[in-house]
Amino acid sequence: DLRPQAARQLVVQEEHLDERLRHLLDAGRNVSVHRKRKKTKEKLHLVKP
Repeated sequence: DLRPQAARQLVVQEEHLDERLRHLLDAGRNVSVHRKRKKTKEKLHLVKP
């Protein structure tokens, strides 16, 4: 019976997609956080004498 194996493969594929999506979301979040940090650093730089 090949059905359970096929189902398992589908589940594995879904998990891989989940991981990729999470990875992309994390990357996007990191970029925005990085930009924010850069801005605050520049502000701090301007504030300091």
